[in-house]
Amino acid sequence: MYKVSIIIPVYNVAPYITRCLESVVMQENKSFGIECILVDDCSPDDSVIIAKHFVDNYNGSVDFIYLSHETNKGQSAARNTGIRNATGDFVFFLDSDDRLVENALSMMYDAFVKYPDIDYVEGYYLFVKDGNVYPSREKFYRFLENKTILEHLYKRKLSSLACNKLLRRQILINHSLYFTEGIIFEDIEWTNRFVHHVSSAVIIPHVTYVYEFNPSSTSNSSVVNASKSISSFSSVIESFMNSEDNAVYVSHKMYIFHYIIMALDIQSHGIVDDCIHKRFSIIKKRLFITVLKDLRLILMLFFLLMFKPFSFLFRFPFFRHHFHEMELIVTFVAEKLNRIHNKIS
Repeated sequence: MYKVSIIIPVYNVAPYITRCLESVVMQENKSFGIECILVDDCSPDDSVIIAKHFVDNYNGSVDFIYLSHETNKGQSAARNTGIRNATGDFVFFLDSDDRLVENALSMMYDAFVKYPDIDYVEGYYLFVKDGNVYPSREKFYRFLENKTILEHLYKRKLSSLACNKLLRRQILINHSLYFTEGIIFEDIEWTNRFVHHVSSAVIIPHVTYVYEFNPSSTSNSSVVNASKSISSFSSVIESFMNSEDNAVYVSHKMYIFHYIIMALDIQSHGIVDDCIHKRFSIIKKRLFITVLKDLRLILMLFFLLMFKPFSFLFRFPFFRHHFHEMELIVTFVAEKLNRIHNKIS
C-alpha cells in the first residue's frame, strides 16, 4: 500500500492546530496510508501541548510522528526535518494554521492512479481573510508537461506555495530539494527549483486546501522587518537568475521583475541596511543588463520601472491599480517579438 507523509511545522499556532489536525484525520482512506509528521520548532505557546492532547485522544489509522528541534530554526528547517524523516511514497506540506478539505488527499491520489507517471498533483485553495473567501484562480483540469509547468508558474497560473502539492518523495531525495534556511518567502525559491526537476503534473479542478490569513505568521508580518524581507527577496531573485530558462525567456524575466516590484514595495515601508540595499541593486542591474544584452527592447523599457525616477510611478493608486494589465500587455507583445528574435538568431 502506498503511503503519504504529511509534514506540519508547529510554531505559535495554538488557535489553529486542532482544526489543522482534525482536517488531517479526515483524510483517512483505505487506498493509502498516512503518516503525519509534527515538527516542534520550539513553539513558545501551547501549540505542542494541544497537538499532543489531540493525538493522545485520537484512535484511527493515521500514524502521528512527533519530532522537535532543540532551538528555533524556522519553517524551512522544520520542513527539512520532516523530509529527512518521512517514509511515505508521497509528501504533502501542510502549514499548521491551514487545513485540508475533506477527501483532499483522495482526490489528489486518484490523479496519480489515472496518470501513474506524473511527478506531482496540485489542487486549488481558498484564501480566507476577515470572513471573506477568495478562490485561488480559475479552475481547470489539465495534464502539464515541464515547459508548460514553467510557463504557468511564471505567469502565476500555478501556485508558488509549497503546500497543497502531493509530490513524489523520491524527487525531493534524488535532487536534494530541501528548503533554503534563514530566509522568508522560501516557498517561492523552493517551488522554482522543484518545477525544474519534474517532467509532468496534473492540476485537478477541486479545492483541496484552505489558507486562512494569520496576521502573526512570518510572511504576513514581513513588512515589519523590511531589511530581512529585502534580503530574502534578494536571495530568491538571485536563484531565479541562475536558471535562464531560454525556452520561456519572456515569462521567466517578467516573473523575476514581478518579485523585484514586490520587494520595492516592501522597501518603501522601512529602512533597509546598506549592504542589503547594495546587493539588491546589483541584482536589479544584472536583470536589466541581461535583457539589454539580448536586445529585448520592450522588456528593457518596461524594466526601467525598477529604477528612479520611474519607480515613483508606483506611488500613484491609478498606476498600481492598472499595473497587472500593463504586465499582461507587455508580456504578450514581448513574446511575439521574442519569437521573431529567435527566428533571426
